[in-house]
Amino acid sequence: MKKIYNILLALTAVVMFNSCDSESWEPNELLKETGDLSLASISIDVDATETIVSRTSVDLSDFEIVVKKTQTQEIVTSWKYSEMPEVATFEVGEYIIEVKSHNPEAAQWDTPYYFASKEFKIEKNKVTEIGAVTCTLSNVKVSVAYSEALAAALGDDVIVKINVGGDATLDYVKGEQRAGYFMLPSQSSTLVASFEGTVDGRYVSFYKTFADVAVGQHHIITFSLNTGAINPDIIIDADISYDDVEVDVPGDDDVLPDDRPGEGEDNAPTITSETLNLDGVNEITESLIAKVDISAPLGISNFKVVINSQGLSTEDLQNVGLDSEFDLAYPGDLEGALNELGFPTGDAVIGQTNMTFDITLFMSLLIYFPGEHQFQLTITDTTGQSITKTLKLFAPEL
Repeated sequence: MKKIYNILLALTAVVMFNSCDSESWEPNELLKETGDLSLASISIDVDATETIVSRTSVDLSDFEIVVKKTQTQEIVTSWKYSEMPEVATFEVGEYIIEVKSHNPEAAQWDTPYYFASKEFKIEKNKVTEIGAVTCTLSNVKVSVAYSEALAAALGDDVIVKINVGGDATLDYVKGEQRAGYFMLPSQSSTLVASFEGTVDGRYVSFYKTFADVAVGQHHIITFSLNTGAINPDIIIDADISYDDVEVDVPGDDDVLPDDRPGEGEDNAPTITSETLNLDGVNEITESLIAKVDISAPLGISNFKVVINSQGLSTEDLQNVGLDSEFDLAYPGDLEGALNELGFPTGDAVIGQTNMTFDITLFMSLLIYFPGEHQFQLTITDTTGQSITKTLKLFAPEL
């Protein structure tokens, strides 16, 4: 018995000695069941949507390899592709391996973001093979072009602003040849292309909204005159809509006509109310019903709200999760608070043709803040037509 005890003691000493250089060593690790992952078996290809790019034409050395637990999404380990070991040992369980080209920004020039993920299972004393993992374009590529006739009439001040999902914008100056790459926020599929600058010496401001944008797509936004031909291969087009560069360009307050059927003044957005006087000041009472009806036959693109209050400061608004300015279509960090207050946001706004803006609940709050409170509403539809109305409310001294 003493001999067996001495052998066990010696084995324990050997294990402890061999582990003293490992800061992460724990005695319980000896009891865990493990298996191996053969990383030498992994094959990474890049599918750039328009063409299949082989590993020989894309530098994978800085691609990041991340292993997570499937159930908790906890990151177990990560490597650069160039530093990845041939074999790694993991505790028995289910995992996800993710491969990404880099950590993307909201908008970047000439920076495609490639991503892929694949699930695998580690079994006791077995070697798991990963096999092929194909990364695909996971942001939106946008190029800007002009028809030949329009390009000849452009002034040097022309800028096209491209906004995807409401989170980031890139400015395409005249002559810009680079492609922009945009991350698409969740619950968003909208691209807005805004043109501003001089055409044949006349200032033009024009924008158009496109829906159903998805990651992996390459959108070519081409601006052209109505009289110019549009290449049938163009994915998306946007016309600066007047007959030729010789005619008068509409002023800033005019709505540019469009050559598509069904568009025009009869289909412009409207703001009405059966409970509020939109042309005057409404006295706030506990029983005031403050509802506004929105109509946009061609679909809502943006629903911007600006709050101007004599009694409520920006800090007061932030205390209830609001800000003095926000867009219900693209609420950003305010989305949760706006939803809790009963406001529709995101896809519940974008593309809608009829909706109600109801601030009745605010009347019980505003009645305690004497003075004037204004809610400026600006509705823009998918063709760029817009309307602005200001709700004027007044709380008398208590």
